[in-house]
This record gives sequence, structure tokens and C-alpha cells, in this order.
Amino acid sequence: MHSARARRTWFRSYVRAIAERDIREMTRLNEPSAITTLLSYLASITAQEHNSVHTSNKTGLHRTTVNRYLELLEAVFLIHRLPAWSRNPTARIVKHAKVHLTDTGLATSLLGISPESLAKPVSPPRGALVETFIVNELAKQATWSEAQVRLHHWRISGGAEVDVVLEREDGQIVGIESKAGDTVTADDFQGLAALRDQVGDQFRQGIVLHTGKRGSVHFGERLLSLPIAALWEAGHR
Repeated sequence: MHSARARRTWFRSYVRAIAERDIREMTRLNEPSAITTLLSYLASITAQEHNSVHTSNKTGLHRTTVNRYLELLEAVFLIHRLPAWSRNPTARIVKHAKVHLTDTGLATSLLGISPESLAKPVSPPRGALVETFIVNELAKQATWSEAQVRLHHWRISGGAEVDVVLEREDGQIVGIESKAGDTVTADDFQGLAALRDQVGDQFRQGIVLHTGKRGSVHFGERLLSLPIAALWEAGHR
């Protein structure tokens, strides 16, 4: 087991190597440190919808630079963007994608968060990092799934939202919500229930994944809770 200091050093070297070697080989990059600045900010908003104007204001980078660097970071697999889901293709384009770092270990290092502080239920970044962890695992499993699956997030102006929408080619939908806690209540299914009611029969299942150990519990029609460990059980069936 590496020490916290050794992990931080390794992650810093990893990011520096990608910025100064891989990205420089792909494009002319005069300020590799700007990539690290942007990536550190993205770590602070992982699992949130991304707005280039806000990012530009926070990092001091021009908006066109932000957009170009986002594409580069995605190309070297340090981030991925989760587009908004809608039955209306035009609406998908208008809405903001969520941004996720592809490695939650890297995210915690950039944020300066120790494993001990993250383990506390009251840790502010815990919810976003748990969501990002789940999204990364689902994205990984989608690459070897026999069925072609696209990942999105869903939110409507009224406030209902779902962290991950898995959509098959035939239009079948599974909704996933993350819960950075061991206890799940009916309130945690509000977004999934709203999505179920909108989609109708093509909504196959709504699942809240939690950090507890309790097994499958049903919370209504096509709604259930599962521990995060169920991801690996499903992935090896």
C-alpha cells in the first residue's frame, strides 16, 4: 500500500507526463501547466454539468482554449463527458453534458482529499466522487456488453434528474442513481420515478446504488435499491 504522499507524487507525475508528452505530441501546447489548472478545476466539479463560460471565469483560460483543452483531455482519457438524454435530438444538443474524471483516485489527489476524510459520510465531495466512480464503472462495462449501450444523464427544468441513463439501440432505458450513503428511502427515487412515468413501457428498471451492504430492496414499480458491489456481480454474469 502506497503512502498518501507517494500517491500524490505519482498522480502529479502522471498528469505532468501526459500534459508535456502526450498532449504536446497531439497539438502545439505552449503552457502545459494550463492543462493541470483546468484538470484540477474539473476535478472540483466532477459529476456536474459543464459550462465553458463558468470554467473560463474560474480558471482564467479563454473559452475557446477551455473547449480545445477539454477535447484533448477527453482524447487522452483523463475525462469523459456524459451528454444529456432526451427523446428530442435537438434538446440533447442544447443541454449541457456532465463532466467526469475517468479516475476518482486522480480526482481526490487533485482535490487534496485523503482517504480518511473521504470515508466520512459528511465529506462534501463524497457524493460527486461516488457518482463519478459509478459512471466510470458503467462506462467500462458498456465496452464489453453484448448489447450496444449509450450513457447519458437526464434533467428537466422542473428539477427531476437521474445520474445515468443507459439506453439500448431498441430504446429500452435503465436509470441509475448514486447514493453516497448506506440508507435508501423513497425520496431517493423521485428522479427515477419521473423518468419512468415519462418513458413508459420502455423504462425497464430504475436503480439506486448505495454504499451499504443491504441487498436488493424494491421501492415500487420497476424501482429497486442495490449496493454498489452489485455492479461487479452484474458485470460477471
